[in-house]
Amino acid sequence: MKRLAAVALLLLVALVQATVQPTFRFTEEDLESDETLWDLYGRWAADHGVVREPSRFPTFKANARRQHSKKMMGLNVFGDRSLDEFKSCVREDELAMDQQLAVVDLDLVRPAADLLSWTSSDLLPISSRKSTGGRHTRSLIHAIKTQSAAVSLSAQYLLDCTIYMDGTSDCTGGSRLSALHLVQRTGIPIQSVYPYKGVQGITCDATNIYTSGVTVKGWSQVKKLDVTSMKQAVSLKPILVNIGVDNDFMYWGDHKVSGNVYHGPGSTNLTHSSVVIVGYDVDDLGGLYWIVKNSWGPRWGDDGYIFISAAANDGFVGPAGVAGILKAALFVETGTYE
Repeated sequence: MKRLAAVALLLLVALVQATVQPTFRFTEEDLESDETLWDLYGRWAADHGVVREPSRFPTFKANARRQHSKKMMGLNVFGDRSLDEFKSCVREDELAMDQQLAVVDLDLVRPAADLLSWTSSDLLPISSRKSTGGRHTRSLIHAIKTQSAAVSLSAQYLLDCTIYMDGTSDCTGGSRLSALHLVQRTGIPIQSVYPYKGVQGITCDATNIYTSGVTVKGWSQVKKLDVTSMKQAVSLKPILVNIGVDNDFMYWGDHKVSGNVYHGPGSTNLTHSSVVIVGYDVDDLGGLYWIVKNSWGPRWGDDGYIFISAAANDGFVGPAGVAGILKAALFVETGTYE
């Protein structure tokens, strides 16, 4: 496990705008009664800087007991939230398995390296739990930002404007393709021009062309159901993917709580989320895994990251890979205005 630990350390050091904060821990004694659980809820709320809400106490109790039943004695930033709440703020990804998009040509790419990580790029701050919608748009700007480390881009612009492009005004925050079309048309302004507020705004000005930032030249799809093609694509740049996630994923803590590698949904109660593959490595047993950047805040996973098994079509995992990670991966070409 030394190699896994080394990569985990690399991820933590690379987060130049985040402070390492371990997952909140608890003990079996904290679960003995409603009184001890209420006290635990108070300590968890104080640790995360949120208010303890009586109406959320049943959800918190259920989550704490669930984590205990799985031998994962920790609660991340979503300790008093449910997966069903996430579902209400998520739209299904419109990039379906049968949708025809150009497939990126990787024939001339050299064989992918054994280990690769884009995590040393100047990364955008990962959003907080206060803004759980807009996951497709935030994951897009993470992917673009990693390719454009010289400038600080505005995530707020995508949060404000993609919902209007979709004709929605709810917490879903738009889709991957609507965000791509928006950036291709207008560019993304730099942070100083369009500052980050952390919540979706009620107005949007998508008429300007933001020449100070970055634009999207185009996008294509990584060959579906193909681990080798995904490795080759990731060797060129971070890749935007859509996955199906369950309770285990939602409540994933740091590696000391949840373990090193996520091996897939343990139930059929799933919601969808967009994340960015920023690298890959192998564990001590030779198992390949993806290094994945989420947008749920530094108190989720290992400072906002998770290692997802790259197993596929092996008798245990289907051809789409863990959580369907090989179904609908986007290769985004960015550029700047001259």
